[in-house]
Amino acid sequence: MNETKGGPYGDQTGAKFWQVICREHGYDPTVRDDERKVKMRKVTKSDIEMEKKIKQDKKRRS
Repeated sequence: MNETKGGPYGDQTGAKFWQVICREHGYDPTVRDDERKVKMRKVTKSDIEMEKKIKQDKKRRS
């Protein structure tokens, strides 16, 4: 049986990943759920399509 050990670097990479995801979605992980003013909502296909259009517009303007 193979065993994989992530070690501290794997933990740091995972933590950084979630920090980036939280920042991109406006989610502050330091705030408790009961203190949040805005609740997370499910991302829809139209949200993703809108994000793509915004990125394309920014590229055209550059």
